[in-house]
Amino acid sequence: MLRSKKNSPTAATLKIKELSGDMETGKKKLISQVADYEFLTIEGIVHPFFGKMSREQIGQLSYKHLDHHLRQFNA
Repeated sequence: MLRSKKNSPTAATLKIKELSGDMETGKKKLISQVADYEFLTIEGIVHPFFGKMSREQIGQLSYKHLDHHLRQFNA
């Protein structure tokens, strides 16, 4: 299981530079990306904080990160 220190700073490479402000478009894009996840061929990516990660670890991190933000905004 992946664990990180709470309130760790976001790596610069992961920061979003611009926001469109169009929530409906963003919502549709997110739903599409979640649905497409099973078809991605990601193997052994290197995360700037966690280092090399397996496909399973990437899935766990993605789930927990998305869940965190959905709870953060009561979505």
